[in-house]
Amino acid sequence: MAFSPFIILIIYLVGVGLFLVISILNIYHIIRFGHSKTMGTITTFVYLGIAVVIILFTFRLISNYDWNEPIEINLPFINSTNDEPEEF
Repeated sequence: MAFSPFIILIIYLVGVGLFLVISILNIYHIIRFGHSKTMGTITTFVYLGIAVVIILFTFRLISNYDWNEPIEINLPFINSTNDEPEEF
């Protein structure tokens, strides 16, 4: 059984999009309702810096992968032919 690796890429991009939406809401709440403006600003920049480094690192890792090659899965209980399982 084989499947396209684009499925994994789409799931990853949906996760990154969800992370960005939650991050924007988080930054808004830190800026709007933060008690200490200086500490909130420093925390926001540290958070954004770490998030950008992680996203750029993962984009660099996934750019080296050949996304046209299907992923092959060979599991004993999934049989691609209509043969009966062998008896032991």
